[in-house]
Amino acid sequence: MSRVIFSDGLLHHPEHKVGDVPMFFDNEHRLLEAPTQWAVAKSKIRSRSTHTRRIYGYKMNKFLNFLDEAGHGSQNWANVDEDIFDEFLLYLCERDEDETPAEHGNAAYYAYRVWGFYQWTTKQGYQHYLDLEAEDVNRKLKDQLFLAHSKSTVTVEKLNFNLPTGRPAMLHREISKFVTEEEFHTAMAVLAKDDMVYTMLAYIMGSTALRPMEVLQIPYRGRGRNQGFVDYNYDSIPGDMDSTSIAFRINSKGKVRTFQFPGQVWRMICEHYIPLRRKRSELHKKKYGRYPSNDILFLSAEGDPVTYRMIHYHFKSVPATARQMGLPYTNSVFSPKMLRHMFATYWVYRALKSTGKLGRPYTYDLTIDEELRKWMGHEDVGTTYEYYVHLVNRFAGGDLMAQLAQSNINGNTKALADALGQ
Repeated sequence: MSRVIFSDGLLHHPEHKVGDVPMFFDNEHRLLEAPTQWAVAKSKIRSRSTHTRRIYGYKMNKFLNFLDEAGHGSQNWANVDEDIFDEFLLYLCERDEDETPAEHGNAAYYAYRVWGFYQWTTKQGYQHYLDLEAEDVNRKLKDQLFLAHSKSTVTVEKLNFNLPTGRPAMLHREISKFVTEEEFHTAMAVLAKDDMVYTMLAYIMGSTALRPMEVLQIPYRGRGRNQGFVDYNYDSIPGDMDSTSIAFRINSKGKVRTFQFPGQVWRMICEHYIPLRRKRSELHKKKYGRYPSNDILFLSAEGDPVTYRMIHYHFKSVPATARQMGLPYTNSVFSPKMLRHMFATYWVYRALKSTGKLGRPYTYDLTIDEELRKWMGHEDVGTTYEYYVHLVNRFAGGDLMAQLAQSNINGNTKALADALGQ
């Protein structure tokens, strides 16, 4: 278990003169550097009272304790992703009998404090895997309209997550986390007008649940551990490619895992993207005097390697561009996380349906759990699996599953072909 100690480290500082500064240690008494530096930075803000500093300290310590209890380890805070974050929210709201579950407002406060910590670490140059969808919301300030020198509104950030605290997510809230079949077709068409490489990336993510940083590790021409990736010409693709898979070893959150990459997806890459990649490699050579590494598959229209930021930028523009083009897209966002969420939900739906468990009370299924773990890249997806089972069973007969009916490789392949005018 991690520990928080309130020190007088800034008490004698000539500028700050602040006591009760939180310091965090793991169960082996090692300093947790980033959380402590974050607490020090917060303590230097003049408006933060002793009471506020202590609240920050206790709430961060509860998060670090969760990481220890869940087996992730507080020292591994940088490995937290959106799935572990959701697990933390569930942990807050389903405490043991000896502890009172957090109320909605308190749980939301925890979530925003933890997210604030990760935002701070990003600005300090730390690498981590937590990427939450957020939107800017304008809030009116009370009694400010008569003050000409003051703004009557302030912009705050609203996170896109649901809390299991007695405010159940209704269909319209859950559907906002998905890309429906119609919206997926629209997104693919919008991205194809922009740059086909992002259409291909969306197709891969929606068909495999791979994260952006994992997709970007797919090689143009595999070697060693990934030698199964061969840049086939159109007329040399093996006839049985769709029924096979390629062993793909990925560096994921500080570890290496093997993922069975669907042969059908690689066939679509070879047919529709490999020729374009070869052309763009010539642009790369003109710019940099050398061809891009065979470890890099995705190149932009300018011949540069595609990055996570580039994916985020192009995906984020989909809703607005779709409206400008007069195409149906009712959601306010389009993101890799939504594609991953779409994949997991429909995968669990099919698994429950094939085993006769659809619509029945939750029971743990080791086979489904292990298979979902392989797709999602988790060591333990028990909590995630349970969440999706409850979600699927709740909406099994409604619009959610109907709109996800084509959220599989075959449906995504059709969307890709439509977007490319095939």
